Amino acid sequence: MPDSLVKIEIADGVATITLDRPAKRNALSRELIAQLTAAVARVAGDASARVVMLCASGPVFCAGMDLDEMRDRARATNATAEWEQDATDYRDLLAAILRLDVPTVAVVQGPAIAGGFGVVLACDLVIASTAARFALPELRQIGRAHV
Repeated sequence: MPDSLVKIEIADGVATITLDRPAKRNALSRELIAQLTAAVARVAGDASARVVMLCASGPVFCAGMDLDEMRDRARATNATAEWEQDATDYRDLLAAILRLDVPTVAVVQGPAIAGGFGVVLACDLVIASTAARFALPELRQIGRAHV
């Protein structure tokens, strides 16, 4: 079984889900997305959870997709199919967060970039520290392509 990249605790009506991959800036690897999706499903099935707090370990909330994994996919013979599956899994994660019947709160202690910002946007409420930063760097690339 892979290392736990997501911690979950449910106590006193509060489900705390924590991204726990600080050495990689909580980047969304396939495994982290799968574990986060499973944690959301677990909370959805637990009637004792009345609110979800989505947190992260380390100084970065989430740096977005795991770029090392994306580079590896680019070398695969079926890269397009791999990327399409990754996009589907990410979409399903966001949909699962959006469908929760309890309020969701993103507790953002540092940067939430690209796909990490998407996870934050799927929550109902955001509590952000002064170190939090939100960015969609893909938009800069799109702008440059049209200049």
